[in-house]
Amino acid sequence: MRIFLLSLLLLTFAAVGYGQDSKLFAESIRSSERTIKGAPFSAEAQSESTQMLADGNRITHRTASRLFRDSEGRFRREDMPKQIGVPGAVVEVPESILIIDPVAGYRYVINEKRHTMRQSVLKPATEIKKVSDLRSQKAEIKAKQAEQQGEGKAAGRADMAAKAAERKEKREERLAARKADVKFVAKPLAPDSTTKTESLGVQSIDGVNAEGTRTTTTIPAGSIGNEREINIVYEKWYAKDLQLIVMSKHTDPRFGEQTYRLTNIRRDEPQQSLFVPPADYSTVEEKGPKPFTVVMPKVAPLESKPPVPPAAKKP
Repeated sequence: MRIFLLSLLLLTFAAVGYGQDSKLFAESIRSSERTIKGAPFSAEAQSESTQMLADGNRITHRTASRLFRDSEGRFRREDMPKQIGVPGAVVEVPESILIIDPVAGYRYVINEKRHTMRQSVLKPATEIKKVSDLRSQKAEIKAKQAEQQGEGKAAGRADMAAKAAERKEKREERLAARKADVKFVAKPLAPDSTTKTESLGVQSIDGVNAEGTRTTTTIPAGSIGNEREINIVYEKWYAKDLQLIVMSKHTDPRFGEQTYRLTNIRRDEPQQSLFVPPADYSTVEEKGPKPFTVVMPKVAPLESKPPVPPAAKKP
């Protein structure tokens, strides 16, 4: 997983031009990896980043991937070997295969050259087990334990336990929500920048109807030391039938242009063998957090005797 995260970080760093908006890269990856049922497809993804230098020179990086998704929402992405340019170095990223199987509940990152595979468990937010109506149970437990113990200390302990369980539940909910839907939120480019979005209508891209939108962000002159206003344009074409981005383009005069496009799109069902991890690879299992269960303290019946406190230990 650390190798995958490092590759993702380097890809993002290179694609956004050393700090520019990562919207194109993040949205393209996120839209293709979502679990979508009933919309199988296969396609080739082409990405290109072009940066113009002050002396007229240009730096271009191209990447290619193959994408597959079946009717049950299983997803496979095959990344071709690529070079990523970062300040002062060029990083070689080897070929890798990603398989997301929401049916079995696993995610696999496969290295065919080393015959190794990393396996991790998918943890959607729905797997978090919660006790219904926790707040009402807290008051009930407090009253019953106070009656059984005949003293205020028991009620205080029950209240503290219920509050701790409530805080833990909220923390787990926030953690699961972040894991289930990771969002890339870009910081404002300038405090006085303005953004407008316009519709581009519908057009056919590689045989798929897609709806286009264009978002233009304008940085006024003098806002960040610029003599003239800067217009940053993000164009996106989204196919509702496939529920993914089929083409996008991000242009920023400060850093260059990034494009993403799907080609050779096919709507038939891919071979099921593509979503089965190889059985003869050495597997490293990455253990994530276990599903969280809120366990409420047990309340003894009202007619039962209170528990006998343990005897004090002799010094």
